[in-house]
Amino acid sequence: MPTVSDPIVPDGAPRPRAERIKCGVLQFGGEFIHCGEPMQISGTGFHSVYAPMSTEDPAVDLLDVYLATKVLQCRCGFRMELPS
Repeated sequence: MPTVSDPIVPDGAPRPRAERIKCGVLQFGGEFIHCGEPMQISGTGFHSVYAPMSTEDPAVDLLDVYLATKVLQCRCGFRMELPS
């Protein structure tokens, strides 16, 4: 399977220079690709969309809005968290 560092190039076409190939995350359809391979789900969770406005305990509990997330991980250890 070709990877980001070994792209498929038609016969006769110039091969890209190594410094032009950068590692990053590529989204292809519903897949996220890093290191040339699809990332795998390594966990899920819920996180509040609000940052605390104070370090003290609030006198009144406010309603929080939570966002469901999923954590994707590459075999190299790179991780990223996305909304589900």
